[in-house]
Amino acid sequence: MNKPNIPPIVIVGSGGVARSLAASLRLNNFPLKGIITRTPELPPRYPEWSTLKRFSITEQFNTDTIFFLTVPDQHIIPIAKNIQCTQQSLLVHCAGSVDLQTLIDIHPNAAVFYPAQTLHPSKIIPFEGINVCIEATTEPAKEVLYTIAEGIGAIPHSMDSSQRVMLHIAAVFVSNFGNLMLSLAEEICQQHQIDYSILHPLILRTAQKAVENSPSQTQTGPAARNDTTTIEKHLSLLSNHLKQLYALLTDAIQQKINKRL
Repeated sequence: MNKPNIPPIVIVGSGGVARSLAASLRLNNFPLKGIITRTPELPPRYPEWSTLKRFSITEQFNTDTIFFLTVPDQHIIPIAKNIQCTQQSLLVHCAGSVDLQTLIDIHPNAAVFYPAQTLHPSKIIPFEGINVCIEATTEPAKEVLYTIAEGIGAIPHSMDSSQRVMLHIAAVFVSNFGNLMLSLAEEICQQHQIDYSILHPLILRTAQKAVENSPSQTQTGPAARNDTTTIEKHLSLLSNHLKQLYALLTDAIQQKINKRL
């Protein structure tokens, strides 16, 4: 059964957000009409999409429709310009750093539905418990997106473009930069024939502490305690690239701690 008062939904794109969002919409009986992809004539990218209708970007939509633009930031504007839809259709982008105004300039009924989560196309991630930032040009559009978010188990937050871009920056520090640190640690272990899994409990505990407490209050390590002997020893054992990064991060930790003193 379709959700009441929700127009047909079309997802534009085929990446991680598209796959997980499509799965959550179907699981919760939202009226997912289909997917717009660059190559609708080819076999679907994901097996579960075999029963979904696929459209080309040149399709003409004559009924009011919600379009979720789950495409890279730089493609949002050119793709939005090509969507042929009714005036009351809703164009929704899912990016953290793209201002709502970029869509308003193209289509008056525009909105943002940004999931603050890393979503990779290799795996379906349920939207249940994911925080979703919502912004819209009208209250009815906002209410529709709140209904969708809550209907798939997500947690909606009203957030304007200036706040959302700062949240996206914070997310880059948490996820992208954080993952880089983990990958460098993995490389160090591999280079010295150390089982990287030894660090798994530490990784999990660090993440748990960051959720349970303020990270600013739980910083540990040689930089936090100004252990210059250990710091110098570590620096002497690292290659030039890692040495520069270690020194930069050590200085950042110490500056942050000194500000609190």
